[in-house]
Amino acid sequence: MFCGWQLYADYDRLIELGNGKLKINILTKECHVDSESIKPLSMASVLNSWLTDDLKTSKIPPEWIDEAILTVELRVNKNPKSRRGTPIIEHDFKCRGQIRSGVDIYTVEFSDQSGSQTIMRMAT
Repeated sequence: MFCGWQLYADYDRLIELGNGKLKINILTKECHVDSESIKPLSMASVLNSWLTDDLKTSKIPPEWIDEAILTVELRVNKNPKSRRGTPIIEHDFKCRGQIRSGVDIYTVEFSDQSGSQTIMRMAT
């Protein structure tokens, strides 16, 4: 979901951030880049809403989720084709999503290189 169309609202911010390690706490919507707190990206709210809806649909009580973290190694550049205030980005994202419930940890790792996505690992 992080690499989908809803990230478009954060393109300007991603261009400003450039390269670094982004961490989004999906439960609290808090964002950090290289361990420094930043104003939350709009994607944090999108992910929070998705998780809340998915838990409800799956009949999983929200209190069962102790932690939901997305970590993204960012490499972002503004594409020279950007124009009229509409940014286009070239990017290389290495993402790691992790949900912890008690002692159970669910992890997925994937990459997105300017739209080419690959799931690298899923584990429970």
